[in-house]
Amino acid sequence: MPPTRATSLSQSSRDTTTTRIAQLEAEILRLKRTGTEDLLIASNSNPNPVYQKNIAEEAAVASKGLTSVSEFRSEIFGEARFTSRYIMHKRRLFGQSHWGSCLVLFRDLFEIFEGQDSLETASTISADIIKCKEYARTIKANQAAPWPSLPTPEVPSRDVCDKLIDCYLRTTESVYRVIHIPSFMKDYTAFWESKAEPGMNTLVPLKLMMAIGATVFDRNFSLRSTAVRWIHQAEAWLCRPDYKARINLGTIQCQILLTFAREAVGLAWSHTWLSIGDLLRTAIYMGLHRDPSRMPRRTLLASELRRRIWNTILELVVRTSVTAGGPPLLSLDDFDTLPPGNFNDDQLMDDDSQSKPEEEFTQSSISRMMRSTFSTRLTITKSLNDLGGKNTYTNTLHLENELRSAQKAMRHMIQSWKSSKTPSSLSASSFQLSYLDMVFRRFLLSLHVPWFGPSLQDPTYAYTRRIAVETSIALWRITDEGGASSTDASYTDFVIMSAYRTGFLHAAIIQASHIQLAEISSQLREHDEGILWTPINSDLLPVLEGASEWTFQILRDGETNIKGYLVMVLVTSQIKAALEGTTADEMPHVVARAIIEAKDKCASLLEGEVMRSRTERMLSETPPAAPAETCLEDWDLTIPDTDFSITPGFDPVAWIFDGSILQGPQFCSTLYQ
Repeated sequence: MPPTRATSLSQSSRDTTTTRIAQLEAEILRLKRTGTEDLLIASNSNPNPVYQKNIAEEAAVASKGLTSVSEFRSEIFGEARFTSRYIMHKRRLFGQSHWGSCLVLFRDLFEIFEGQDSLETASTISADIIKCKEYARTIKANQAAPWPSLPTPEVPSRDVCDKLIDCYLRTTESVYRVIHIPSFMKDYTAFWESKAEPGMNTLVPLKLMMAIGATVFDRNFSLRSTAVRWIHQAEAWLCRPDYKARINLGTIQCQILLTFAREAVGLAWSHTWLSIGDLLRTAIYMGLHRDPSRMPRRTLLASELRRRIWNTILELVVRTSVTAGGPPLLSLDDFDTLPPGNFNDDQLMDDDSQSKPEEEFTQSSISRMMRSTFSTRLTITKSLNDLGGKNTYTNTLHLENELRSAQKAMRHMIQSWKSSKTPSSLSASSFQLSYLDMVFRRFLLSLHVPWFGPSLQDPTYAYTRRIAVETSIALWRITDEGGASSTDASYTDFVIMSAYRTGFLHAAIIQASHIQLAEISSQLREHDEGILWTPINSDLLPVLEGASEWTFQILRDGETNIKGYLVMVLVTSQIKAALEGTTADEMPHVVARAIIEAKDKCASLLEGEVMRSRTERMLSETPPAAPAETCLEDWDLTIPDTDFSITPGFDPVAWIFDGSILQGPQFCSTLYQ
């Protein structure tokens, strides 16, 4: 039978359909390889209908091999752009581990000031916030030493110095090994007993250790301005132009101590990832990435010190990458240095000493335990922040399983330490054990955060929602100073250093508070829609009551960046108003009053700090550091920055993401800025 026109069209239609199906299947496979699941994260992170309607457009962009972009605008908070895997701000690009990745969950809250009356209020608030920024710059200029300001022999009394060194040894040094304690104590004793002026190789690490110890010396951080001055002096010394002379183990130790000091004291603490790149490459240049057994024979002390320092550098690479949202730029194939041996420091003086059994706790046990989980934590960091990271949900669950297996092994080892303890042996402190636990929770939370947004809409990710909330609650409990026993000074050190000083775990607590507040908002919405009938989880209520006070307490302790506090006030005031039944029309006025009250508190606090820092400057008879070129430098609330702009006039949310970059002396090296 000859084909008719109808049968020809039917055959053509079938051929076209078959071809189209094949094309679609190929496209699906390609999208899976390029991270379609990441696009789902971006599109489902917020229930805002305006945001949801762009899903099709974002899918079209992704199908062309481009990056999906979403943005929001606000009179007070400026503009922000979020891609499926990154946050673009100013001249910086943050990966998924950065604490700011959770702010997309509140984009509808940031857009609350839309009416004309609200815009006028927002403009007034913006002007007052800029005044607070000017106060902050003045405080930093008063605290900063003239550049260059090399270390001087002046230190506090012997009694105070002894306490500061002890604070350092029982906190940071107990987890991240940097020095050989007996050798340092010998130099420390000579520092006090010798009449000769101390050398810089002794003075610089001494002052950096005391700066770190000052963070837990007392609750109110009374020595903060002194610690800032010590850090500036160390930076000046490390910037000296004799480059070859700086390539030695002592300088490596000073760079490590400087990183810890900047994080704890709060000097551009979120930017330490930049200087770690220099530290890592210097260490590789010196051969620290090769195990001493593969190098010319050294003493036991020299070999173990190299292993300890390399181990600490690895930890700094990962923790700063997570904090900054940057790729670690390191793989397991880049080194073969073994973990530190299970030695106490006094054993290293004898080359014939043997490593102690694994179940016996030593001064190196915590470092060794951290190293046992390093490969998993590095993989997690790379999956979150690397350009080609395989951050699929299946991979997320696989990495979580690896992390939990490592945690189980850690618990067994801790139990063996307790079982084999004798009256004369060492034991793990509360600080060390609490730190290990919180590092595990930090990475567990970071692993699930990219899927938390979708979990609020899609029950497929219900497991992530539960894990993220439970982990966030555990991290938030660190802020409860009442939970620290007055007799357990070690745990008190942990609470102060983790919750009330800046750094790795501090950023985790910020992220944890955002997760809990987003969960409360989601439960409120589910109540309104009739999806959820049970009361809001009572474990979430402490963060609603305490988040704003916690961030304001950090301001009292010397922080000058008010942005985190204002974010907390914005979010918590809206949630509280919603719980009280405030209408949508009244909401902007309620929130505006809360923010006005908050910025007035900040202005009053910072104004008092300006007077105090000015008085300290006058008493020290040191001229103030040169101020920044303009009081609005890097203040993108009003000044557009187009480095990442796709359209003209793009203005990122500088007030949210801008770290407390040191203003004042213009350092000669960008490695420490």
